[in-house]
Amino acid sequence: MKTRKKYIIKTILLSILIVVAKFASGQNETIEIDFLGNCGLFMTDGNLKVYVDFPYKSGAYGYMTYRPGLVDSIHEDSIFIFTHGHADHYNRKGFKQPKQIPI
Repeated sequence: MKTRKKYIIKTILLSILIVVAKFASGQNETIEIDFLGNCGLFMTDGNLKVYVDFPYKSGAYGYMTYRPGLVDSIHEDSIFIFTHGHADHYNRKGFKQPKQIPI
């Protein structure tokens, strides 16, 4: 079962990378990918900012921790993608309070 979950996660991450590359392909920009810890990634082309499986509960279930202060450095107006809702991939408490945007 663990092998199937890993396959699914790898497939999802590869799909995300392809989508991000497709968006950036018309911009003649490079895509920067930073490993944040566990399965957490930050990807940007300088305009679009995408987080995958971050923020998560640092050290959940004995998995990797991330640098202190990393959550405070989350870019505003980012897109967040979570592969599933386990604490080692998602932590609602890690989000900053969003600004109220007038409609």
